[in-house]
Amino acid sequence: MNDSDLVISISETFDLSHEDAAEMVARSIPPPGGSVPRVPPDLRTAVTSILALGATRFGNGRSLRAWYLTRPLDGYGGRTPCDLVRSGRASWIVDYFEEIDRGGFA
Repeated sequence: MNDSDLVISISETFDLSHEDAAEMVARSIPPPGGSVPRVPPDLRTAVTSILALGATRFGNGRSLRAWYLTRPLDGYGGRTPCDLVRSGRASWIVDYFEEIDRGGFA
């Protein structure tokens, strides 16, 4: 799957405009030459998995986009889900929701 296919897939799966999906993918990619502690082996899988997880709580479309790009997660230093995916920490978002599902406070 190339980047264009990924954008189309995200757009169709999560009821987003092509432009919104493209922005979400572009902002999830670590900058070249940046000091990234850990990059997921498959960024495409990380992005789509986290969006699917977010969609179960926030729905699709614009609310999902807003959550992914702009909503800082409590306990993660003001970082958004997109920031965490870009820095190779998608698993932290899974942990965050698992803690909430157990009745804890993230």
